[in-house]
Amino acid sequence: MKRITFFICLLFYSSLTILSQYTQTIRGTIKDKDTRQPLLGVNIVIASTDPQRGTTSDLKGIFRFDEVPVGRYEVQFSYLGYKSMNVDINLSSAQEVVLEIELTEMVYQGDEVVIKATQRKDKPINQMAQISARSFTVEETERYAGSWGDPARMASNYAGVMAASEARNDIIIRGNSPLGLLWRLEGQNIPNPNHFGAFGTTGGPISMLNNNLLRNSDFYTGAFPAEFGNALSGAFDLNMRSGNNQQREYLVQLGLNGIELGAEGPFSKKHDASYLINYRYSFLGLMQKLGINYGPEGTVPEYQDISYKIDLPTSNAGRFSLFGVAGNSNVKTYDSKKDSVSDFVNTDSGSDFSFHSGMITNGVNHVYSFSSNTLLISRLSVAGSFSNYKYDSVSIIDRSVTLYARSKLVEWQYSAGTEINSKINTRNHLNIGIKTDVYSPAFRDSTLQNDSSYRVGSKADGTMALFQGYAEWRHRLNNNITFYSGLHSQYFALNGSFSVEPRASIRWQFLKGQSFSIGYGLHSQLQPHQLYFSQSYNDITGEYNESTNKDLDFTKSHHYVFGYDYLIKKDLRFKFETYYQQIYNAPVEQIPSYHSLLNYGAEFYIPTYDSLVNEGTGKNYGVEFTLEKFFSNNYYFLITTSIFEARYKGSDHVEHNSAFNNNYVVNILGGYEFELGKNTFLAASPKFVTAGGNRYTPYTIEQDNSGRYYMDYDHDRAYEEQYPAYLRLDIMVTLRWNSKRTMNEWIVDFQNITNNENIYYRSIDRLTGEESTTYHQKFAWLMMWRMRF
Repeated sequence: MKRITFFICLLFYSSLTILSQYTQTIRGTIKDKDTRQPLLGVNIVIASTDPQRGTTSDLKGIFRFDEVPVGRYEVQFSYLGYKSMNVDINLSSAQEVVLEIELTEMVYQGDEVVIKATQRKDKPINQMAQISARSFTVEETERYAGSWGDPARMASNYAGVMAASEARNDIIIRGNSPLGLLWRLEGQNIPNPNHFGAFGTTGGPISMLNNNLLRNSDFYTGAFPAEFGNALSGAFDLNMRSGNNQQREYLVQLGLNGIELGAEGPFSKKHDASYLINYRYSFLGLMQKLGINYGPEGTVPEYQDISYKIDLPTSNAGRFSLFGVAGNSNVKTYDSKKDSVSDFVNTDSGSDFSFHSGMITNGVNHVYSFSSNTLLISRLSVAGSFSNYKYDSVSIIDRSVTLYARSKLVEWQYSAGTEINSKINTRNHLNIGIKTDVYSPAFRDSTLQNDSSYRVGSKADGTMALFQGYAEWRHRLNNNITFYSGLHSQYFALNGSFSVEPRASIRWQFLKGQSFSIGYGLHSQLQPHQLYFSQSYNDITGEYNESTNKDLDFTKSHHYVFGYDYLIKKDLRFKFETYYQQIYNAPVEQIPSYHSLLNYGAEFYIPTYDSLVNEGTGKNYGVEFTLEKFFSNNYYFLITTSIFEARYKGSDHVEHNSAFNNNYVVNILGGYEFELGKNTFLAASPKFVTAGGNRYTPYTIEQDNSGRYYMDYDHDRAYEEQYPAYLRLDIMVTLRWNSKRTMNEWIVDFQNITNNENIYYRSIDRLTGEESTTYHQKFAWLMMWRMRF
């Protein structure tokens, strides 16, 4: 009887949810995109309401719609002399939609003003970027199957980008090493923002960045503007949203990737200052602490992170904002504590292993208007990153432990920068800026040698600094032709390396909705910092040479890009780009060798070779196609194809395939949203990806003098062979329903639903010589529940 009563109550509640009509508020501010000054009298229309609703912005650029029924809407913004803008929103009953709209002023042509133009949804927020760049929304980080709120995994669906592996979110951009990626948050460069990320890399298995705190941001794949430095392949320019400054709102989220709590709201209803904060702890780690184990004790990965932003507008002193991200992670396994050798990670040898890593960044930004056309933007931040690695060998006979390797890498980064942003007139815009990064490294590592001694691989103390400066100018000849030029320079104080890097592009809209773009950029990047402190050991004298890599110069790359863009309809576009990249100054060994730093960055370590020289080269070239329908009429799709070649030369002066030369990648994804009632929605989002298999070096299986087997690689044919093509089909299902003051959401992501066996790597059993294959993820499904209120 109790079950029947419960079932009836559940049906009654569900019917109320479906039949009732809940409402929420849409509000925001509208500013000039270049000057960030508020715009008075902008016309705002919610196109799909019946009757149609409209309003105008006030003196402060503020607008507001109350009691709007929940659902999806297109909000249209139009203003005389400015490009109009359409924004798609997903309005829930739990939270207000607070928009920050920036409109672009048109160019005057004689006595005529062209007012029929619309800002594109895919175009980058940064107007200095005209090629190989696009913006993305927070919803896109969740909409694509397999993305799970991670900007890097989401970006792997874009043309020119592919995931390096399923185990991590490192991305290969146009055949470049993942090391070439720059992460920027709130205008400030940050260390690797991923859990379990090896020191000096740019990826990891799980992102620390919380997409619940992000707003629309930009992603670059080449020839990026002059304000971006110390990067070779691409950049994420991420922005955090401000918290609601009028009412408090909360979030609870539970899934395999963590348990999350969030809050935002005003400090006081008398002021516009607001806060936004989210905390997450790993789900499996929490279960283990509660005594529910999903694996042998200590083997479950644990991680936690916190993100926040505080927004402090003032009447006369400008706008201050404070932000931060921090996280740490650890995993360990001890074969010495296991009962049976069969439980060892490798049955031919035992090991005790632990890895602990983390990152923290805190910053403050200040935006001050000198006049209606000139902004001064100042930034300060302190960031730190660390990794602590231990590895010991365990005897399979008596479980005795031999200390084998230790690594402790810690670095603090103190950054300051300022930028003058001036809109001279509707045709000309100028940015000038400087930034300084002071690094304080503390590196130590050692490894057991064959003679039972320990060798120190890297050792560092003290400080080093990177100084950067840039100037960039955008000139609009008219509303159809825009020219950009910029100059970036950087100086590395440790060894006096200096680089001057010109950037330029031009965009010509020759027909309505159709444009050509050409871009060029010289880009340079420091080496992973631990490489500068690699030591060599003299076996004769027993002494270390501590400066074999300190004179390494920047690795540099010329980017040449040509693009064609066709907006077929307002929600459908086709894009084509072709590119050539010429890389030089890549670190390689002094003796003839296939090694090059261009092949590293997608694993859990970076080799610390000593005695490197800047004599390696590389080249990447390819073509990219995108057909994209933006979300409208309840559905979207994205089809991207990338065909590319990535080659390099080491100190052997032989041209090899790069480790990242997969040759092609195709993504086909889409989604449809069904309206089950006035407040309930069901979405299905399939995704298919195929790509060339990973590269590997040919080998034979041999025996050493002790009778153990090993893989003897033919390094003269480095990365010549390729695993079979990668194939994977995912589908994500989302159920979202609104009640009076809450919004609940269930997400189930079915991954590799065909259970395809995609080869990750091959290895051998050293005792038997038998070869085994490790595959990427087989079929799996992940679930997440989220509630906003």
